[in-house]
Amino acid sequence: SGLVDDAFGICGGDGTLQGAIDAANPGDTVSAPDGTYAESINISSSVAVVCEGNCTIDARGISGIAVVIAAVGATLDGFTISGDETMYAGVVVTPSCQGVTVSNNTISGMTLSNPSNDSPLSYGILAYGNSESEMPMGSTFSGNEIYGVAGAAISLGSYTYSTTITGNN
Repeated sequence: SGLVDDAFGICGGDGTLQGAIDAANPGDTVSAPDGTYAESINISSSVAVVCEGNCTIDARGISGIAVVIAAVGATLDGFTISGDETMYAGVVVTPSCQGVTVSNNTISGMTLSNPSNDSPLSYGILAYGNSESEMPMGSTFSGNEIYGVAGAAISLGSYTYSTTITGNN
């Protein structure tokens, strides 16, 4: 019925990184082949999104955020995330997250002030919660290279819990 095997090896995927994420089952690893992905992505299930070589997520001019994670047990590993003046965050870990890992990524160039509050900052990685009962828990941010961001390389909002930050530059 017209299903094709895309670059990610997922029957029915549309050849985009987001399409591969959406087609994956919880617990799957989405292995991204070398390339530049001109898109912003939303990881909303417990999948590991892993670059198998040299992968760039380039959401410049597309979105204020390159990667939004809103899941339990999701991983983003090994990507170059390029930003500019249209972006305020490379990776955002939302209040619903538990056990998220953001590792071995190179994140740079975000310079837009956060549009959702009065903060003049932009972020490499931003984790935030809304209350004591709605906050990211057990996140791990490790081995990331973050530079050229007009604000904070890694920012933890008022409500975050049990975050491990290690080996970042």
